[in-house]
Amino acid sequence: MTTLIAEPDGDRFHAYCAELTGVHADGDTEEDAFRRIEQAVRAHLRVMERYKRPLPAKLNPNFFRRQTSKFKSHNSQQSGESRQ
Repeated sequence: MTTLIAEPDGDRFHAYCAELTGVHADGDTEEDAFRRIEQAVRAHLRVMERYKRPLPAKLNPNFFRRQTSKFKSHNSQQSGESRQ
C-alpha cells in the first residue's frame, strides 16, 4: 500500500508520499493535491524502474491510500514570508 498524506498549508494543500522521501505536491484543494501527488509518485516510480532502482518494500504502486492530516503542513512558513 502506498500512503498519500494531504495537509492544509495556508489556503492550499500540501501532499506527500510516506514511502518515498522527497516526493511532494500541492494543490488549491485537497482533491487537487491528492491528484498531483499520485501523478508525482507514478512519475517517480517510472524513473526508479528505468534506472533499475529497488522499490521500497511497503510501496504498492497499484494501490493508494489517502490520508488527510488536520495539522498544518511542516512546509508552512512561520516567518510570514510569502511563497512563490
